[in-house]
Amino acid sequence: MTAGLLTGGRLGDIVGRKRMFLIGVVGFTIGSLFCAVAVSPETMIAARVVQGLFGAAMIPQGLGLMKEMFPPKELQAAFGLFGPVMGLSAIGGPILAGWLVSADLFGTGWRMIFLINLPIGVAAVLAAARFLPSSPPAGGVRLDLPGAALASLGTVLIVFPLVQGGEHGWPLWSFAMMAASAVTFACFVAYEKRRDRDPLIAPSLFRKPAFVSGLAVGAIYFAAFGGVLLVIGLYTQLGLGYSPLKAALTGVPSSLG
Repeated sequence: MTAGLLTGGRLGDIVGRKRMFLIGVVGFTIGSLFCAVAVSPETMIAARVVQGLFGAAMIPQGLGLMKEMFPPKELQAAFGLFGPVMGLSAIGGPILAGWLVSADLFGTGWRMIFLINLPIGVAAVLAAARFLPSSPPAGGVRLDLPGAALASLGTVLIVFPLVQGGEHGWPLWSFAMMAASAVTFACFVAYEKRRDRDPLIAPSLFRKPAFVSGLAVGAIYFAAFGGVLLVIGLYTQLGLGYSPLKAALTGVPSSLG
């Protein structure tokens, strides 16, 4: 998902954000079905890759659609509501998942945390088709294929060893991949600076102090928040023996804050 976010955002510009959002929701829902019926770790990983790619097509369209739907005077209020909705999902998602696993509805066990996405996905498609505005594609905008390939490769080269390196005792290949990621991103920056039109990321953005400082704060916050939630989830279940539901409820105060 991380590797595809930039490309997903640009595809929304090219074909229309509503259309790309619908494609992302449909694909993510189908990926959830594949996860629910997975019969081996390999098929689960493949299904999660499908979810991630279509999630990358869906997620970037949200903020762009908000800018299209609300005039400037109302946009701040819309973003103000966006935050609490995200907070509520951070609270409700783990609790719902924990309850579904504990309840073992129809003998589905953990599979229900993916099956629950099917009716939600159908409802999201129907609501999006009915209420979201049809944004016209941006004329003349092309997908920066070399830039997309470099950005995606650089992301995979840094994310994969960070996720898998510790499990394998931090072998040499994990550090080699991270070093290759730095080189790949350097090539990406150099390429984007030389590109005359439709760069995947406009280099001028990084000359704006508010943009750069916002990125830095966001990176620190999400790195810390995501790491803490993962460690607490593992500790409460594997260390303290909590049920999935009880473990999820321990995160409520943090999400409320």
